[in-house]
Amino acid sequence: MSKRRAVMQGNATTTSLFAYPQYPAWLSADTALAAGLALRTLALSLLGFALTGSTLQAGWLATGSTIVGLAAQVFGGTLVDRVNRVFCIALNAGIGIGIWTLVALLCALNMLPFSVLMTLACIAAGVHGLFGTATDAMLRSIVPIEAYPRARSLNEGRDATVSMLGGPVSGMLYSMAPWVPFAGSAVLYAIAAISCFPLRAQSRSHALRVVTEQDDSDEIHAKTAVPHHTSFMHDMVEGWQWSLTKPRVVLIVSIAALANFGINGVQYAIELDFVAQGISATRIGYISGTIALAMLVGSLIAGKLSTRVHVGAAACISLIWIAVCGLLLIVVHQYWLILLVNAGLGLPIAMMNATLLGFVFAKAPHHMQGRVTVTLTMPAQILSATCGALAGWLLAASSYTVAISVFATVLCCAAVLAASTRIVRNIPNAQQWRTVAL
Repeated sequence: MSKRRAVMQGNATTTSLFAYPQYPAWLSADTALAAGLALRTLALSLLGFALTGSTLQAGWLATGSTIVGLAAQVFGGTLVDRVNRVFCIALNAGIGIGIWTLVALLCALNMLPFSVLMTLACIAAGVHGLFGTATDAMLRSIVPIEAYPRARSLNEGRDATVSMLGGPVSGMLYSMAPWVPFAGSAVLYAIAAISCFPLRAQSRSHALRVVTEQDDSDEIHAKTAVPHHTSFMHDMVEGWQWSLTKPRVVLIVSIAALANFGINGVQYAIELDFVAQGISATRIGYISGTIALAMLVGSLIAGKLSTRVHVGAAACISLIWIAVCGLLLIVVHQYWLILLVNAGLGLPIAMMNATLLGFVFAKAPHHMQGRVTVTLTMPAQILSATCGALAGWLLAASSYTVAISVFATVLCCAAVLAASTRIVRNIPNAQQWRTVAL
């Protein structure tokens, strides 16, 4: 290892992320895309109901587009690994500009039927599913492995802030005029498109070159095993094989899926129970607002500590904390106490994502980042898609206590699985990741 390389590695945990040349433009594009999505989500449901007067049809607007997005994401991870990633980001932003400008224009002219809105929303979801992982796939090539946990911590804080502000801002803009949030979303997509210009093109061949320049032994081995010209299906299967043949990755995905399922289930159970009690929509909205605020605080903590803490210990402590909060919600019934304890669920999420999931992304080959994103997130998303229905059924068939108990049990299983598994407990801090094999 050269002296210059050693210095770079040593300073990576303290160097500002904005010192890396492409990071500011990347963050701008990623944030604009995330904000554009958040700004239109609530407005889409409100407009769907306004056009039909039916909660069922408005609900299908969200459900239908979600299904299309998940289906497209199955192929999207492979696509962004094969195609120029900057082009993918720009294409996602460009199509977003066109779709949401059209929605805003038709809405302003009172010429938007529900069928057209549904079609455009599904197209947008499909495009996001195909190209939305491109920004995450680029991050590993922009910052060194030692700085990766801090970069993910900043993302967690950004996502929490967007989640916290997206709904209220969307509702405020919609109250001005129904077309305004969609125009705002188009503007944010335009910012994302402009931010692409400083980014260096990243294709499959570029990712392979980066491997030889920056990466550890795992990725060099992956590079030598990957042919330059393979079929789309070969690459997609290769992504799943890469994840499913590594016991440590399978365990991390299982733990993340269980934790995500339990946390989302608790949220649905609380919100649906509050709806049944006739609690106001504003007070129900505080549920998502307070947990997003806790996630923001957690991301600030993770930003300071994620590169130094022992990953296995941090993951186990985080999961035990989440499980304890879930168990407390079984016996807590006062509104403000439920709000406080539920917010506690969100506090360690950023640390867990930055360290545990960050370890997998940091160790994965550059040219497989899109596929790894899908293999890590898809199981959790599919499992969590059942949370709302399961929570509603448990509340109708039994009680709030039983519903929370079921999801708290899942959270306990995630904590036990992490704490009882040596290959998870033994993951070291970020400075040692280069020496640890998956």
